[in-house]
Amino acid sequence: MTQGDAGIRITEIDIKTGRVRAPERLVWAGTGGRFPEAPHIYKKDGYYYLILGEGGTEYAHSTTIGCSRQLWGHTNPAP
Repeated sequence: MTQGDAGIRITEIDIKTGRVRAPERLVWAGTGGRFPEAPHIYKKDGYYYLILGEGGTEYAHSTTIGCSRQLWGHTNPAP
């Protein structure tokens, strides 16, 4: 998983070699807060939950949760 101002992205890696097996794909752009960071994905009861921080260390810092039945989110479904 990677992060940046453009949102949270996921890529598949080979666990044995550490090499990237697929291009990065946007999972969620967040809510528009600056500096999306520390993403965690959990699966529970058929849903994926993406939890992350946004807003840096300023007054606008927040915790954000996105939810989808697909790992790739609603707007970027897996092929």
